[in-house]
Amino acid sequence: MTESYCLADGARYGARNFASVAMASIETPCNRICVVHATARLCIGCGRTLDEIGRWIELSAAERAEIMRQLPARLSAMTGATPGATAPTTTS
Repeated sequence: MTESYCLADGARYGARNFASVAMASIETPCNRICVVHATARLCIGCGRTLDEIGRWIELSAAERAEIMRQLPARLSAMTGATPGATAPTTTS
């Protein structure tokens, strides 16, 4: 059996490792808190729709950048917080 190779950044990767190498080079907002908000239908961890999550590696860099730009507002809309605001602290 022969193993195919792909050249990426001057290194050799076996065909079975190529997908993980490609995934590592694509920026993602995933923080592994994968729960879909019941009414907003967005992931509460990253703010993406299920469709966006499923097609993430198929989207162009410009499409991913546009979605990334929208995420802070989406997340704050789900929590009612202001984008960029810090959580209130309690004092004793």
